[in-house]
Amino acid sequence: MLADLRLTRAPAAAFAAMGVFWGAVAATAPALKARAGLGDAELGLALLMATGGAALALLVAGRADRAFGLGATRLAALALGGALALLGLATTPLALAGALLLGGVATGLLDVTVNLRLARLEALAGRGLMNLAHGLYAFAYAGAALGAGLAREAGAALPALLAAAALVPLALALPIRGRDGDAGVAETRPAARAALAPGLVAAGGAVMIVGFLAEGASDGWAALHLERTLGAGAAAGALGPVILGLALGTGRIAAQALLRLADEARLLRAAAGLAALGTALAAAAPGLALTYAGFAAMGLGASVVVPLCLALVGRGAGEAGRPRAIAAVSFIGYGAFFFGPPLMGLLAEWQGLRLSFAAVAASLALVPLVLGPWLARAAGRG
Repeated sequence: MLADLRLTRAPAAAFAAMGVFWGAVAATAPALKARAGLGDAELGLALLMATGGAALALLVAGRADRAFGLGATRLAALALGGALALLGLATTPLALAGALLLGGVATGLLDVTVNLRLARLEALAGRGLMNLAHGLYAFAYAGAALGAGLAREAGAALPALLAAAALVPLALALPIRGRDGDAGVAETRPAARAALAPGLVAAGGAVMIVGFLAEGASDGWAALHLERTLGAGAAAGALGPVILGLALGTGRIAAQALLRLADEARLLRAAAGLAALGTALAAAAPGLALTYAGFAAMGLGASVVVPLCLALVGRGAGEAGRPRAIAAVSFIGYGAFFFGPPLMGLLAEWQGLRLSFAAVAASLALVPLVLGPWLARAAGRG
């Protein structure tokens, strides 16, 4: 794993920057919501701005990667730091939405450029790298959520808290330069554009939607569920995103070893089933302990849905079709961030956040039952 970390040091730093941004957002969502005077549905719409920005960035991310390489990734990491600082200053719905829009643009650009780089490196190395790199995002997410939650509990001012958090993505942008972790990537880029396999893109996109919906449930809603539904304090509420983040990271690191025993398709189905059970427990649990246990199972299972999906799509598309296929399924998957936050907010205002998380559990159950087998068949044909 140390060799893999050295090989992927630039993508790893980029993923860590993204994890810090979303971990800080998750832990401070209740405070951001209250300071801007937003209701549940309005918070969902504000988070939708981040999705819109990410979708716009996805449209140009492939071209940016070809034109600027790691320069595009580095710019995205710097923008994440700026977005965190702006969130600390946002006191109106418009300012909050603008800061989230910038964070979304940076996230979309970083997400595609880094995953393209990882897919190329996987092909060169002949082994999986997605889970390890995505695991670093989860650990950074958990660390940022824990730090922000403890700072809120201690009474830290929100602008100072988020300004301090903004320094981390700015520092992580420093190693994202040159050809670090990128040896031989240029030779793997085909000159010709390959046609997309519609079945592979559709199946991969459907799985990505479910994976992003599960991960997005933690960003703005886990802490709110614990604080409002179960009466937790700020630190106890932040522990929900922390547990999810640690479980996401642990699951992805474990997947590196588990792939020696089971292929991606089988591991994907088993993990999604575990995530569905965990999310259902978190939705129905009457107390904090069982809710935390549910979030842990949810994180362990959901951790590998997106990276395993990307690995299957990258393999099924082949060398020539890989860049377009990964960009396409990422674009489809980001649809979860369009309808997910408003849906979570509307369900919460109607019947509470228990129903919101139950809906996420139902979507995860579709992966082992329907979507996982479909993706495995499509990747095999690719």
